[in-house]
Amino acid sequence: MPRRGQRKGVSYQIGEDIETPNRFTIVERWASLEAQYNHFRTPEFGKMMGALGNILAGPPEVSIHDVASTMTLEEALAAAGVGG
Repeated sequence: MPRRGQRKGVSYQIGEDIETPNRFTIVERWASLEAQYNHFRTPEFGKMMGALGNILAGPPEVSIHDVASTMTLEEALAAAGVGG
């Protein structure tokens, strides 16, 4: 879903691990890595991280992926030489 009030935030999704209750994964998509960095610099991000520290069992585990390209399944199958 689009993020309200966030510039260049493309989407935000959350899901709970089916094997580990109360373990959640949050996926954010940004228009660019620089947009993500700009988000880190906002007062709202600092407030959010402070609030999370009060409710999480431990520090959040964060991985940032800078994706060079994206393709559809059909494009990937064609690139792999798999007929369809």
